[in-house]
Amino acid sequence: MSMNFVASYKDTSGKTDVIVNVRNTGNLALQSYSATFKDSVTSEILTVSGNKFGNVAKVSVGNIGVITSPSFSASTIGHAMTATIKCCSDDGQTGKCFSVKINFESE
Repeated sequence: MSMNFVASYKDTSGKTDVIVNVRNTGNLALQSYSATFKDSVTSEILTVSGNKFGNVAKVSVGNIGVITSPSFSASTIGHAMTATIKCCSDDGQTGKCFSVKINFESE
């Protein structure tokens, strides 16, 4: 069984929260995550972790879940951003885990 997912920028909510999609491309459900978001313009770095992807308790194979950053201290619109995301097969970032890093411009 393999843990795998693809992450992509989805949206900027309220100008200060960044939202990314995680699409499960492996064959184990995604049960938990940890994520680090960096605003390359301000150098502000925020982290978040959880056992729910938006309002979904787990992301089944082939499905998409969302991860939302904490609120940055200022608008991120137009800023170069980096998100490093680790998803795991069990709660609390345990079990089999896989990590990806994505770069994007917040819109």
